Amino acid sequence: MSAWYVFSALGFYPVCPGGTGYAIGSPPVKRAAMHLSNGRTFTMTAAKLSEKNVYIQSARLNGREWNSFYLPYDEMKDGGSIEFVMGPRPNERWGTLAGTPR
Repeated sequence: MSAWYVFSALGFYPVCPGGTGYAIGSPPVKRAAMHLSNGRTFTMTAAKLSEKNVYIQSARLNGREWNSFYLPYDEMKDGGSIEFVMGPRPNERWGTLAGTPR
């Protein structure tokens, strides 16, 4: 349970053990960093996060607009960042990119 919470606090978590990616959820912290075993760092930031702003409005993964509810491991294994912008209501257009997690 504690490992799930640590992942969830980063704004993503493994849904399927042994899978190649993570489901994106709303992070409860404004910034967190994972120091990877290869010496690199993957950072999560949540701009405008507050008690009322708990819904993802948009995201950028490694500097690119990201509109998927899924975060592939290949996109984070070499370090990088995911940047969320949070708001008070769900953005029904965000997270709609078609695609199946592997």
